[in-house]
Amino acid sequence: MNYSLTLTNWVARIGAGDSIAMERVFNRYFDQLVRLAVQKMHGLNQVSRSGEDIALSAIKSLYLGIRKDQIQLDTEEDLWGCLFCITVRKAVAERRWEYAAKRGAGRRVFSGDQELDDDGNELFDTVAGNEPSPELASQMAESADELLSLFDEQSTQHQILSMKLQGLSVQEIGEKLNLMPRTVFWHLEKIRERWEFFKGMEFLTENILQGMSIPRVAKAMEKEEEFIRNFLDKILLFWEQKSSKQECDLLRMIWEKPDDFEALLEHRNLEAVKLEKQLGKIGDQWLRLGKTEWKKDLSKFWAGKNK
Repeated sequence: MNYSLTLTNWVARIGAGDSIAMERVFNRYFDQLVRLAVQKMHGLNQVSRSGEDIALSAIKSLYLGIRKDQIQLDTEEDLWGCLFCITVRKAVAERRWEYAAKRGAGRRVFSGDQELDDDGNELFDTVAGNEPSPELASQMAESADELLSLFDEQSTQHQILSMKLQGLSVQEIGEKLNLMPRTVFWHLEKIRERWEFFKGMEFLTENILQGMSIPRVAKAMEKEEEFIRNFLDKILLFWEQKSSKQECDLLRMIWEKPDDFEALLEHRNLEAVKLEKQLGKIGDQWLRLGKTEWKKDLSKFWAGKNK
């Protein structure tokens, strides 16, 4: 987490187009935006635009929006939230552009008995490609391992996923496992749901523990604010069993009352200072639990099946 009051004096100047303040924005946020863009374009060949290109474009869009009075900034949170959303949108647009260029106009859509998106391959675009570079091959391997880790090795979905990552078609997988193609497609959809849940939880955990507000997170994820709050409440309900109510109250303060949490840090509150140092470990633990003992309840909640 990177709370700071040192920026409050010059954040307001950005709205007036101050070039020095804008340079500080670049120096402070450029590397973070590059990492964010690379993460969002993970697995792409990125032959058209790099993470640096996306980050520069996002900062430029911010500047232009300010000059045209289309963007209003009052706090550091507004500044980061705006840059974050712009970068994510540009990276997502880049993914869509590359997918469209790769697939061409002959794309099919699964409905009922129809096939799913070129034999179900859309889910695996981040872990498949033609003659990838060593760097991309390494990224693909990491993505494949992460995806496989979400399923028990003895499960049907793990077997289907392993075969799909090896390049087998739905028909071939069905023949090997004695399953109908429709059943294979059903499993692929469940795999997709699990992957989307885990990546969503990963995104939410990383950003909410870095002090990004619920409205900003909800906007970036295209979710309702109430859903984000309820999901976080559910995480804290489980987490309290492994930590304490006091720690959970402080965690909730980070995204509900960040100014109060910052005040505790300024006054060197021992519990708040200790918690801030542990946020990275807490986030990692939440993700591990999201893969294991929490996954059933949280994934159902994420999919709207909690009623």
